[in-house]
Amino acid sequence: MAERNSIQVFIVAANISAILSVAQQEAKKLSLTAKNARAIAIRAGEKAMGFKVITDFIDEFASLTIECANEINDLSLHFARVAMNSSNYKEFLHRLDKVKARSVDLQSSKVFLNLYGETEKTARECDAECQRLVRNLESLLETIQTQMRASGFIAATSKVEAARAEEYKDSLDSVAQNIAVASGTIMNCVNKSFHWLREYSPS
Repeated sequence: MAERNSIQVFIVAANISAILSVAQQEAKKLSLTAKNARAIAIRAGEKAMGFKVITDFIDEFASLTIECANEINDLSLHFARVAMNSSNYKEFLHRLDKVKARSVDLQSSKVFLNLYGETEKTARECDAECQRLVRNLESLLETIQTQMRASGFIAATSKVEAARAEEYKDSLDSVAQNIAVASGTIMNCVNKSFHWLREYSPS
């Protein structure tokens, strides 16, 4: 039982880390896109004044996404360790229950009861810590999700601004498309991470 749960938790944590690694790479591309767009907007001058403001927002979104993804990766590893400890303590309790059922003497033994009580307490603490970590992971994923929703709106606005940039239209339109693609990929990564997080439910 403990082995199966430990493997499940490892798979959840490993998948979230792998998925968020993809999101990080997309966020880095998004940041580079913003810098390239800023350079084009500067060359275009007044024809792309609105686009320069947009690139500042995109760069900010990308940086926050990278920061959140790094934090999620650290939390995922910690989550895996705590959840596996919880699983091991529960398995130990299960074995103590079996031993206690076979021995009337153990049922009144202070040493045994203290051991059982401490193990039970630690298992509860591990479960509480798992729940806290899951909430923190969900909160960070929601932060990225919110940023990418805003980024999707910015991508649409970028296309409008690109249309006003005359000879720079094609370059800025390509930037707007890159923003939309990267935002969509990152949002997909977040949704997949939520799916894997729901695969684990402390019990």
